[in-house]
Amino acid sequence: MPANKPETPSETTEAISTICRGFGVYLLEIVVRGSLPKHLILEIIIDSEKGISHEDCRSVSKALDKIIEHDSFLSSIATFEVLSPGVDRPLSEPWQFPKHKGRLLKISTLSGEIITGILHKTIESGIVLAPQTHGRKTLKQPAENTERTIYYSDISSAVVLIKF
Repeated sequence: MPANKPETPSETTEAISTICRGFGVYLLEIVVRGSLPKHLILEIIIDSEKGISHEDCRSVSKALDKIIEHDSFLSSIATFEVLSPGVDRPLSEPWQFPKHKGRLLKISTLSGEIITGILHKTIESGIVLAPQTHGRKTLKQPAENTERTIYYSDISSAVVLIKF
């Protein structure tokens, strides 16, 4: 029977979040991989309004090195990986949307509706999608071939779709 993966203690999560804020980035998620003590991998996924650079990841990682010996959970981790969110990772915070202006989004609403369109702009309470066009044809457009406002409070999930 496999061992349960350890949960990241709230004090550790708060310490990592504080480090992230110090570098102007947000902690999105902490993922523990593996199950054997001293063989655990901790993935720390960070993001910012401007995107994440290699330098951002390196800075957070170096700062983590300084607190490892004072945190019993972190001292049990074999490997740390500080990562930017992948392009396929859902957008979960309003501040993540503006940097994707002009990109194709797939929005699932709390009511179950699926809406695909180009992020035209963000407003304080939501986003405005424009129809996706390809040449003269409009594909999977918002209702009535017009811009559509979707409020953050109505979004169940939002992902950036990659055009090939």
